[in-house]
Amino acid sequence: MDIKLYIFLTTGLLGLVTTLQIIIHKKNSGILNRYIILLIGLLTSKQLTNILDFNIQNNIPANGLLNTFITLMLSFVLYMYFLKMVNKSQKKNIPFSKSAIVLFLLYLTSNILLLLLINDSQYILYKYLTDLLYSASFIYLNFKLLNNYLWRQQTNSKTELFTIKWTAILMLLFVLTPLKYAYQIIYYLIDSSKLIDSNYQPLVGIGSIGVCVYILLNPNNFYNLNFNITQYNFAETETKIKLIWKTEIDEAIINKADQEVYKRISKRLKYYLGKVNTVDYENHILLKPDSKLEDLALQLQMPKSHLAFLFKYNCQISFIEYKKIIRIEKAKKLIVDDFLKFNTLNGLAKKVGFKSYDPFYKSFKEITSFGPMDYNINNNKLKNNLK
Repeated sequence: MDIKLYIFLTTGLLGLVTTLQIIIHKKNSGILNRYIILLIGLLTSKQLTNILDFNIQNNIPANGLLNTFITLMLSFVLYMYFLKMVNKSQKKNIPFSKSAIVLFLLYLTSNILLLLLINDSQYILYKYLTDLLYSASFIYLNFKLLNNYLWRQQTNSKTELFTIKWTAILMLLFVLTPLKYAYQIIYYLIDSSKLIDSNYQPLVGIGSIGVCVYILLNPNNFYNLNFNITQYNFAETETKIKLIWKTEIDEAIINKADQEVYKRISKRLKYYLGKVNTVDYENHILLKPDSKLEDLALQLQMPKSHLAFLFKYNCQISFIEYKKIIRIEKAKKLIVDDFLKFNTLNGLAKKVGFKSYDPFYKSFKEITSFGPMDYNINNNKLKNNLK
């Protein structure tokens, strides 16, 4: 048997084993696993269909429709996987790109037109061109998404660092797809008597095998990508909040009042930032319902003008966002400490300074990507798994 056939078969079998492991793994939860199951399934199916290409007798491959469907879904699902990963990792709500829908529909339409309008002798060349443009366009969309919202982010989180590495590995693997089509176009133009050159195709199979083996050997690292609830660490939260502050001012101070404050504060800037970061996060003044900037300034024994200056020029978020984060982090700790066993969600909202449940729910979901009840359910699951 040809070595290439062994590669295609190995890819298919490993993909099946990996998919089963993801399904039965005790930590399996969340939408990310569903997307990776789809990705592996599509990747391995595409490799298995290559076996049919060894016996092509016509200009239009017998498995052409299946290949078209796999190519159509593969790029689209990869984009969805990356989008969900970025949103969960960075706690953002990046909207789905309309370009992805446009590309999906264009590719689908163009393939229908190719089947109806293009004669057999020209079909394969136009098919390769269509596949090349479609896959390359999605590679660009994915690169733009990851580069803007993930790869440029500075982080010390092991999960986020692993996410950056994982997405880079997947991107390298999927870059092989448009390169493969480009190679096939060149090969076809040189020698159109052979419709498909299979010398390049095993590279994608080898890459797929590598991904599957990596998942099988590193299940714990892989499942961290679900960004499920982990045990609450208040010290870690304090560290993250401290990272919000910066010691250097990146913009020019044009306002004259701000310039005057800067003259008074510049020599003791690190001292004032240190005071902000020594606040007791467990019993923070901002947990009170009507707390304002002046209340925090009073607690810090700092002039209000100095604190306002720090938020304007040395904090990466606004005072409103800062207060929201303090409150939600306290709510997360209360949930972990079983506050909801004997109290309501409305009681939790008021406990951390919100006047009603609706703004609390909106803020909680914005910061954690979970609703407070979902967070509580996942936290209970984690506790049960640790028992």
